[in-house]
Amino acid sequence: MVLIEAESDRVTRINYDTIIKNVASGGQAVQISNFNDPVGEPGVLRFEWTAEDGAAGKYDISIAYFDEVDGESELTFSVNGQEVGTYVYNLNLPGITAEPRNYVPLSGANSSSTLTAQANPNAIFKGVDLVPGDEIEISVLADSNGNFTDENGNATFELGRLDAIEITPAEITPAEEIIPSLDLFWHNPVSGQVGVWTLNQQGTSVETAAFITDQSGQELLVPENTGFEARGVVDLGDGSRSPLWRNTETGGVAIWKMEGSELQEAITIDPPADGPGSNLDWEIRGT
Repeated sequence: MVLIEAESDRVTRINYDTIIKNVASGGQAVQISNFNDPVGEPGVLRFEWTAEDGAAGKYDISIAYFDEVDGESELTFSVNGQEVGTYVYNLNLPGITAEPRNYVPLSGANSSSTLTAQANPNAIFKGVDLVPGDEIEISVLADSNGNFTDENGNATFELGRLDAIEITPAEITPAEEIIPSLDLFWHNPVSGQVGVWTLNQQGTSVETAAFITDQSGQELLVPENTGFEARGVVDLGDGSRSPLWRNTETGGVAIWKMEGSELQEAITIDPPADGPGSNLDWEIRGT
């Protein structure tokens, strides 16, 4: 688990000021400085994920913040400039400034009992792919619903007040750990080797690359002279992707049922007597 205080030296802050709040985890929090001049200028927090924080993997993101009744600030979470997700401060807890009644802790209920453990939205973002060197950015917009005013009669704003960020390894079920999703299927007709890639959640980098084996762990080879050519992957309705082969001699197809990179069953389908796919003039162009 990595705890990052929003007011710490590790964090680069843009349009965010530090405030003293005893309820905050470090006794301090941050709030947006300029919120209506111009309207829409966000508060931004940036920091780097390092090798000391954790290895490449999936992580859950919890955020301790203040969710007031006078607005609904929108928070955007990004990694390396790519948006991962958004979250709106819409619990509308009592109070129009940061106080214990509207504090949302990293987990559980708050000390004022205005937020139950069951209603706590954390972890807000789950299964986020992080690699050492990634730049994490949290951007928040101030917001006012116009229903509350200060002593001068001006509308009050929810100022995207934020306390801390907690990043923990995501919980992975055994099935997810053993049987990753097959995203790309590869065949080397020269060596006969076959392999699979799984991609990260955003589809921007390779998460795992493995050669396909049989159930004994023996690497499978499909030489070019076998008459089979790789034609992509197909979903047979069970939510998993299976390598698809075309028999260049008969026109039939073969489908490999997989568990991760391990072949479980090879299904062969003969071509029909006539119609689409009945002879080698037909070519597979999609699945």
